[in-house]
Amino acid sequence: MKTKNFILLLLVLSTTTLFAQTETTSVSDFYDTLKKSPVKFEVMSHHMTMRNRDKEVAGSDNLIDAIVSYKFDPKNSLRLDAGFQHLYIEGDKYSKEFKETYFNTLELNFKRNWIKEGDFHPSVVTENRINYIPSAEFRDYDNSHGNTHHRLTLSKTFGNFNLTNQYRFQVNERSTGKDSLIRNYTRIYLTPSYFFTRYFGVNVTNYWAEEVQAGQPKKGRGFRTNSFVRVAPGIDFFTQNFMIEIYASYKVGKSHDGRVIREDFQKDPILGLILAASVF
Repeated sequence: MKTKNFILLLLVLSTTTLFAQTETTSVSDFYDTLKKSPVKFEVMSHHMTMRNRDKEVAGSDNLIDAIVSYKFDPKNSLRLDAGFQHLYIEGDKYSKEFKETYFNTLELNFKRNWIKEGDFHPSVVTENRINYIPSAEFRDYDNSHGNTHHRLTLSKTFGNFNLTNQYRFQVNERSTGKDSLIRNYTRIYLTPSYFFTRYFGVNVTNYWAEEVQAGQPKKGRGFRTNSFVRVAPGIDFFTQNFMIEIYASYKVGKSHDGRVIREDFQKDPILGLILAASVF
């Protein structure tokens, strides 16, 4: 009787192990199929320090995005981005503490690779994005219910060195008639990068920005234009499916201050951390 029970136990264990192995194999095969499919899923987070009027670190701006993309062919792809933002600002003598989490991004992005990089010319890529802000609280906070965003990117690699030039233009849609909104902005980026290995590199993101502040012509307040220049050195770490970037962004120049280089610009950088993972 004991022998029969022992044999029965072995049969149960063998069947359970076989089923588990089959299930694991099925999950593995399904994952491999997803990785080979035109559908991609990524998760990205971006964390930045915020400073108060006294130029002290007094909070953080944290963004988390879940991105699903579909590649129609080698040149065209469509991406859906759902993003959340957590803002934390310490209270001080000027304002109270502020802490809030928003569902702030629902974005559709059509991307086209017009020209593949060659020996004597850069790659040319365009992106056209339509963004809606789902959170009513954030629409009120930002005085905007969405935006349209356009990018043109040129990129050329020379061995371990890469040079990327990007042009961005964004138009924000106001929720109310208040003038507390950047109506549109233009940014021009120039980013040299050097990769010591396939897992480690450095870059310096330089960009000029011009922002047009919305006005209220009926009250005698027209559009106001501000411009500034930022320089952001960074360090990148890569694996096959994961990326980390650490950077410090300095506002080295701005309009209306009468200076070519902003005084003491090195004292109030924005410190940032970007994490990105490709799930499949």
